[in-house]
Amino acid sequence: MVTAHFLLCCHGFSNHVRVPSTVNEKLTTAAPTVDKELEFSSSNCGKTENCHSQPSDCSSSSDCEYLVTFKPCDDNGTVSFELSGKSDWVAIGFNNKSKMDGTEAIICSRLNDTAVIIKHYALVGHNSPIQTNPDPVGMTVNSSAYDDGIIRCRFSLNKNASKVLQLNQEVFLIFARGSVNQGGTLSKHSYKSVSDSQVDVCELERKTPFLLRVHGALMVIALFGFGMLATSLPLFAKMAPENPCRKVSWFQIGKALTVVCLLFTLAGFVVAFVHFGG
Repeated sequence: MVTAHFLLCCHGFSNHVRVPSTVNEKLTTAAPTVDKELEFSSSNCGKTENCHSQPSDCSSSSDCEYLVTFKPCDDNGTVSFELSGKSDWVAIGFNNKSKMDGTEAIICSRLNDTAVIIKHYALVGHNSPIQTNPDPVGMTVNSSAYDDGIIRCRFSLNKNASKVLQLNQEVFLIFARGSVNQGGTLSKHSYKSVSDSQVDVCELERKTPFLLRVHGALMVIALFGFGMLATSLPLFAKMAPENPCRKVSWFQIGKALTVVCLLFTLAGFVVAFVHFGG
């Protein structure tokens, strides 16, 4: 049986994650390579990368309040993450239960106007996260940047190398962001969100496009709703006592249901046609 992990992602001004209720760990570690050219895009979401963004229709780290992208595992079992937000810190963590206690988190935060660090933290209860030194085996820090109020970090995790960060199991994804107080301490998250279900971070999650979901709903309502009612009415009409007025009433209702069924079916085809660019 597959044991689920709880994945936590954190960033700055929002409302949907289970990040530590208090975050005030002092930042003391040297920053990774600073890259002012870092720019993350959501254009490959659902194609070659898994993504979560806030708002959902934003396109890059420049206009997203929060954005995380990660590619499926490579041949060595490594997952590459890109994390950004219009805030001072962002994070990602793992837990085998849907609570903060026991979470292993990776927090990306700024030290000053330009310097950024990416470190691993352990969360125990609702206490401040404890920075881990050295970083867990399998964690690789690549590059980071803080510019114009946007923090950007790129790092990778190996699903098999670490006994702490075990990504070879399904996880919930939790997203959040927050600010840094004077003196370099992290404040409580200001945005949080959680994924709808457990996911395998090593696999590409292909979401059904919205218009196709609308198409499916319209077709189901048309065929299994109005269609079945329309075809069942003649049976009820035969079973009903002889009454000319009632027969006319059954006929009119059946005809109306048939028309509604056809309209829903037509709408379903139009929606599908629009989705495929017709």
